[in-house]
Amino acid sequence: MQRKFKDFLTPKKNVSELIKGNVMVDKIKLVKKNNQKIVVIVFDRSISKEMIKSALTKLGYEVVEH
Repeated sequence: MQRKFKDFLTPKKNVSELIKGNVMVDKIKLVKKNNQKIVVIVFDRSISKEMIKSALTKLGYEVVEH
């Protein structure tokens, strides 16, 4: 992981994987608000919102849209 703009962590990506569309996560931000830890995951724009919502719901996570 590398820092990007002091707020985000970016996973290392292989260019060939980007071209093939195999990359799902673009960047990650770790936030702490009122003693609550929150992870903001920014997905690649080629992934549909419905696919992400479905996967997260099946895993038992709460989906919050902003």
